[in-house]
Amino acid sequence: MFLSFTLSDQPHAVEILISRGSEVNPRDKYGQTPLHLACYNGYLHTVELLLGHNGIDANVLNNKCDTPLHVAVQKRNNELVSLLLNQGSVQLDIQNNQKRTPIA
Repeated sequence: MFLSFTLSDQPHAVEILISRGSEVNPRDKYGQTPLHLACYNGYLHTVELLLGHNGIDANVLNNKCDTPLHVAVQKRNNELVSLLLNQGSVQLDIQNNQKRTPIA
C-alpha cells in the first residue's frame, strides 16, 4: 500500500503512513522502494518526508543495483540530486549493473 502512494504525488498520505509505523523501505518486484519511486516521479516533498525518517535507507539498491541517487541523476532532476546529496549518508561510489556510479 505504501508503494502505491509514492506513485502519485500525495505527500500527506505518505506522512500519515509513516506516522502510523509503515515500513519505509518495502520493495516491489523490481526492487524499487518508495524512495526510488518518488525520485523517479520527481516528487520532491515525498522524497523530503522519506529522507526525514530515521529508518530510511538512502543507499538501497533496486534489481538493477541503482540507488535512489542513480534514479534522480538519470531523470536529470537537479533538485532531487541536491536533496539526496545534502542528506549526508548517500554514498557516491555505489556502482549499478552497468558499473556506473551515480555521478559518472
